[in-house]
Amino acid sequence: MLEQARKIAEAASFQAFINGYLREINAGKMWNVREWLEFNTTPTLCGEFLIELELPKQGQSLILDLAYKSTVGCHTINAVYGCLDQSKWSRVGFWDAIQLLVTEIYAVEAVTDPLGLCQQELVNRLEDSLQNMMVYFANNPHPVNPLENFCIAEQSLLCGHWLHPTPKSRQGMQNSQHRLFAPELHGEFHLHYFAVEHELVRWESNEVNPDPIAICLAAADWPLEILEENEVLIPVHPLQAEWLLHREDLKPWFASGRIRSLGKVGNVFTATSSVRTVFQEQFPWMFKFSVPVKITNSFRQNKKHELLAGVIMSRLYERIGFSRQWPSFQLISDPAFITVELPGFKESGFEVIIRRNPFMDNEGQGKVTLAALLQDNWSAESKTKSPLQKLIRDIAEKEKRSELMVAHDWFDQYWNCAIEPLLMLLDIWGIGLEAHQQNSLIDVSKGYPSAYYYRDNQGFYLAECERAKLLDCLPELDCCPELFYERDMILNRLTYYLIVNHLFAVIYRLGRDGYANEQHWLDITQKKLMPLQARMCGLGYEFIGRLLTKDTLPTKANLLTRIKDIDELDADMEMAVYVTLSNPLRIANGMRRKEYEVEYA
Repeated sequence: MLEQARKIAEAASFQAFINGYLREINAGKMWNVREWLEFNTTPTLCGEFLIELELPKQGQSLILDLAYKSTVGCHTINAVYGCLDQSKWSRVGFWDAIQLLVTEIYAVEAVTDPLGLCQQELVNRLEDSLQNMMVYFANNPHPVNPLENFCIAEQSLLCGHWLHPTPKSRQGMQNSQHRLFAPELHGEFHLHYFAVEHELVRWESNEVNPDPIAICLAAADWPLEILEENEVLIPVHPLQAEWLLHREDLKPWFASGRIRSLGKVGNVFTATSSVRTVFQEQFPWMFKFSVPVKITNSFRQNKKHELLAGVIMSRLYERIGFSRQWPSFQLISDPAFITVELPGFKESGFEVIIRRNPFMDNEGQGKVTLAALLQDNWSAESKTKSPLQKLIRDIAEKEKRSELMVAHDWFDQYWNCAIEPLLMLLDIWGIGLEAHQQNSLIDVSKGYPSAYYYRDNQGFYLAECERAKLLDCLPELDCCPELFYERDMILNRLTYYLIVNHLFAVIYRLGRDGYANEQHWLDITQKKLMPLQARMCGLGYEFIGRLLTKDTLPTKANLLTRIKDIDELDADMEMAVYVTLSNPLRIANGMRRKEYEVEYA
């Protein structure tokens, strides 16, 4: 079982790494296999295309045998072959290929990493991600159905981010702790509670209900008698509690009794896909904690400004009434927070974000994060390439129609409840959302998408050019200046999060699963964007204009961010590295818009 888990983990790790490498560092040379074989002798190749990569610092070449060639997503690699003398090609294991590429990268980056510290950090994270993935696959040998309910979907992501080189790296989490705190292992755990002197506690709420103090007491399921008269109960993730209790700067506060550790007790919670947001099926609130763990690009620590931003944005969203106009579009709000404020501390480490839980009991049925819906089925037992393909296949069988016809209807309804409202929110109000795959949930309880849910209080972008309009709607926004961004910053980030990460992933999945090719879905996307733009007059109009006319699109470069060892949450304006990619949505010069009208097959 472990050997098979390692084989799958190495293949999945290479898929994520190499596609980032091709996109951000070196695209290599694409060959049709027939043309390649006219000039080269190689082992038997399975695919129709291959990519040739030169590694000049090591005097070596690699070829990637493609099982699937993608325009907007990830190439699927059958095998890797290496050659030192341009004549004898031999198979290279996926993990060995990653190591060759890392060596090549830092041979070029040696000037900026003379001590090899960034290289060692990347290697450590790659190994950590691989080992974790192996454990997750070994403990999940049989495919699950992420469409069953919210919790199963959240815990089904065994590979993680499709374009991140270290998708399952969790530095700071010990091996023994994964069984409890890693969502992929379905662990359940009690929260750790602290009793804190009332005057040290700060909380805020969007309304009278929720009351953060009452919510924390309800989660602990303790009577008020366990607290002194002037104390407030604060929950903390057990990983964070262990770190807090060992911090030298907090020991005087513990010694004075003004902060008391009460231990683990109360309701049992489980981790969602982000690791640090926890869920309980019978509890109406989720908690988003800080944890001393590096996940993908960053230590996951709640920042002070994020606490208030969640409350303010929940007020703003209610005030503008957007979901009354677009009822299929919903915001999972973070309407309250509670924390400990200590003199001299920017953040104390006790910051807790309180999130609504709209998925209690049977309400979680069919609510699935987009990342889970679009993920590859790695299990040999799976009869479909992805959960989305299984969903479309089931609908087609029920309706006695072709899968391609169902795929078109599915895409239409997905567009109507997700993409169009996101673009209209930008156009009407100048509000951009960081709607990547993990922040996006779809209700497919009836097969076709019927509602879209956005989550994440870190992912709001308010347009500076709409500041007056937004402040007129909610004057309290003035206390959150960090929420406002210049138009170029917003449009660039939305291009990555909404288009490259989100929409292109859907298009890639439909193509990979055999429902026409990707260009077919790109043409349909163009057809949908044009009349939508005609209804707009704000930032949405400009955004769609860029999508249809620019030669390139900005995209977040997760591999380069890792190569340079940047923690984007600590970087200026939380900026990762960005690069550009060729724009597959661009309308060719001289082509009239009507020529892009697409007939459904």
